[in-house]
Amino acid sequence: MKNFFSIIILCICCLTGCKQELKSTNIVESKQPLVSNSKEEGVLMLNKFYSLFYFDDNVKIDQTKIKLFISETLLNKIDSLRNDGNNIVLDYDPFIKGQDYNGESIKKTLEIIPLKNKNQFRASFILFGNKNEKRTNVDYLLIKNKQEKLVIGSIINDKYLNIVDLSHTSILDKKLIDVENKDLQIENKWIGVYKGSFLQFKEEYNDPRSWATVYIYVSKDSLSYELHSLKEENSKLELIDKAANFLIFKMENGNTLKISNINNDGRYALEGSQMVKLIKDKSSLDLTKE
Repeated sequence: MKNFFSIIILCICCLTGCKQELKSTNIVESKQPLVSNSKEEGVLMLNKFYSLFYFDDNVKIDQTKIKLFISETLLNKIDSLRNDGNNIVLDYDPFIKGQDYNGESIKKTLEIIPLKNKNQFRASFILFGNKNEKRTNVDYLLIKNKQEKLVIGSIINDKYLNIVDLSHTSILDKKLIDVENKDLQIENKWIGVYKGSFLQFKEEYNDPRSWATVYIYVSKDSLSYELHSLKEENSKLELIDKAANFLIFKMENGNTLKISNINNDGRYALEGSQMVKLIKDKSSLDLTKE
């Protein structure tokens, strides 16, 4: 009887060893970096994104599903570059850097690689599977949206889509803006009134009512925003981040505004989630300083 139980135990050990070996083999065959925490989360998300939309040549893009993987700001930017009248800037798919692809090739060769900078990842694959074909690399900045879900916020190596999505307050498990360690005093060079106008209704540019004007008031004691248009809008501002060439403010409604001093040559630009809300066909507004 003892021999019988010994044989049973030996069989169980063998089966357990086989299962462990099989699991280990599957990990090696996946060819994905063994990462942890936020890195693992980013790798899994991008793998799922490509498997849903690019592993099959005949997949139709479901706009509801794709919003689960791409930030609203980035989607709006892509849409504006594809629907700018006769001047279509984005005539390719930025997620594959091309107009066409072989889904089976992407499926077999896809690798998601965490980059040196935190929250940045590279999707690397062979687009068609041709002989001596070089790998296509698409570099991403991942952020968390308002629902704390991981999404693509920027395509770093695309000259049109390397944007900062200021409509969110965190990047993965790290705050985008670390307020505690910053001296957030307004410097004298920023004090003034910033003004920028944009056309609300393109078809009626001769009508003054078609235009809207944004004012940003910056002083040592107060910060405020005004929108003069058919619908007036006012808000106090809170300075939440700054650098040598920009200021970032948070509005009372939670949206953000960023004033940038372009090349330190006296030209200014206004961007952020508030501008995405106001201007559909562009993400920034030229400003003059008074």
